[in-house]
Amino acid sequence: MLVIFKNNNYYMNTLKDLGIHTKSNVFIIAEIGLNHGGSLTTAKALIDSAVRAVLSLKSKQVI
Repeated sequence: MLVIFKNNNYYMNTLKDLGIHTKSNVFIIAEIGLNHGGSLTTAKALIDSAVRAVLSLKSKQVI
C-alpha cells in the first residue's frame, strides 16, 4: 500500500492501481516505516519531507 501526496491531499493506492509496470518511468517510493511512532501528525510531516526531497531532486535534475 502506498500513501501518495497530491495537491495537498493524501491518497492510498497500490502500484497496480497506479499503472506502474516494468516499462514505466522512474517511480520514487519514500519508506517511512515506524519512524512516526504511531503519530499521524509525525507521519504526515515525514511524507511532506519526502515530497520536498523529491521536488528538490527534480529541480536539480539528478538522475
